[in-house]
Amino acid sequence: MKRIIAIFIFIMLTFCACSPAVDIENETLDFSTSGVFKGTDSFLFDSLEHGEFRGAWLSYLEINPKKLNSENEYKAYIDEILTRLGSFGVGDLFLQVRPFADSIYKSELFETSSCVVKKRGDSLPFDFLTVIIDEAKKKDIRVHAWINPYRIMSKTRNEEISSQSVIGKWLCDEKSDNIIRIDGGIYLNPASVEAQQLIINGIREILKNYNVAGIHIDDYFYPSDSKKIDENHKLAAG
Repeated sequence: MKRIIAIFIFIMLTFCACSPAVDIENETLDFSTSGVFKGTDSFLFDSLEHGEFRGAWLSYLEINPKKLNSENEYKAYIDEILTRLGSFGVGDLFLQVRPFADSIYKSELFETSSCVVKKRGDSLPFDFLTVIIDEAKKKDIRVHAWINPYRIMSKTRNEEISSQSVIGKWLCDEKSDNIIRIDGGIYLNPASVEAQQLIINGIREILKNYNVAGIHIDDYFYPSDSKKIDENHKLAAG
């Protein structure tokens, strides 16, 4: 049942990201339009019609492990990965673009991820997401943006977050209910309306600036399964 639900969510997210019936600016969806299952969405049904849908996940650990700063060198690195995926018939790449409330792409909302640069917040030598999308297109591989919505820091990962960033300002405010600290980890509060809006705005930013095939929300890293979390933090209305 869990797998069926996951597939259903993925399909719905793909529609939201690709369909011409989506109004990103006004946050509205119109599934009444006859063209909603045509055009860019047709690839999903073509794959299913032929009995398979082959995808692969590229995590923050593999995106730039050597911390390459040369765009040409990075293209060669990604080309090797994509060539191997293509040899297995993979047509869809799920790319972890925001693993720790950061970004591998140019963002006005999130700091640059240390998975692509030496230190969190450093300037991008080039736009990693654009390079990967462009190189994948050459091999007929679609790129889906995979985000982790809540996790900022894990107990085994300790990075300096700029006090000038959105999340940094929340961390500096002891009264802010947008952040949850527990068991050595730091998370966006799922019950905070402001935190929810940051996640939504981050998705909108990706869809506006990059030609991704869909948005994949996975590895929620909910702060805790303890009832105290929900008791101590306000619940979002409605």
